[in-house]
Amino acid sequence: MPFIETERLLLIPFTFDMMALGVKAVSSEYGVAPDWPNANLAEALPVIAAEVARNKTLERWNRLIVMRTTRAVVGEVGFKALPDERGRVEIGYGVAASHRRLGLATEAVVGMCEWGLAQAGVRVVRAECLSDNIGSIGVLRRAGFAEIGRRGELIEWALAE
Repeated sequence: MPFIETERLLLIPFTFDMMALGVKAVSSEYGVAPDWPNANLAEALPVIAAEVARNKTLERWNRLIVMRTTRAVVGEVGFKALPDERGRVEIGYGVAASHRRLGLATEAVVGMCEWGLAQAGVRVVRAECLSDNIGSIGVLRRAGFAEIGRRGELIEWALAE
């Protein structure tokens, strides 16, 4: 599977083997930021890995965020499922705290969305974040997403082709 390349990043496939074996598998080929993965991702990895085990095509829809200069993994970005019948996918992302506020999340989201919208069957990328998550709100706005609604504390966003 080819990498997705941006100015400062490589978005490399987050394979089932990497998910199942965790940081050890990743660090055999890449450096890893000391604070990656965060607790939420570490807890979710077994669930994500189980989904990918059931459907290997999901591997190409999930990527690790790697700094080009250091070849260190600093986060993850991907789509939570294959496109639905209306051509929608939902993006999720996270960047190690040590690498936040550098524009990396925005760069990764833009790269992933450009790739995603070029895939057959994808017409809209959706996202959601908590209304008090100022960082994610900024990432989504800078990436071109428009707010399309609110559900309780969640803000819903969309980016169309």
